Amino acid sequence: PEQSAAAPSLVSQVLGMIEALRLDPVELKIALALAEALEPSGWLGRSLPAIAAELGVTAAAVEQVLTRLQARAEPTGLFARNLAECLR
Repeated sequence: PEQSAAAPSLVSQVLGMIEALRLDPVELKIALALAEALEPSGWLGRSLPAIAAELGVTAAAVEQVLTRLQARAEPTGLFARNLAECLR
């Protein structure tokens, strides 16, 4: 129950962060897919190649958008794929 109370605020925070990046339409599609892949912990729950395949874009394009999201992430560790990324 506690996680569900936090989830809407995390989602709205992430959507606000994505909006602030002023992405082009393809980047926006990727950013929203990455946001959908977030676990309640704030970590990514899907691989970048899987997201890329689903969207019909390259894994490099997904990686590029992910890097931009991680650079602006609040709290730190949001969009991390592993502990090393979380701690960066």
